[in-house]
Amino acid sequence: MGDNIRVDPIFDVEIERRVWNIEEAGSKIEFVVDRGAAIAGERRAPIHEAELELKDGR
Repeated sequence: MGDNIRVDPIFDVEIERRVWNIEEAGSKIEFVVDRGAAIAGERRAPIHEAELELKDGR
């Protein structure tokens, strides 16, 4: 139990998030767009995601 174990990250994720809250016909909707990259050393993988979530209503 006395051993020190070092844990280093092998990748990092950088994300820019934009959020819009929309009210339409009595419903509340959250619209989210994420854009960024997963980075490991010199390698990069793009990340693009859009999400709609019904917060209230039909």
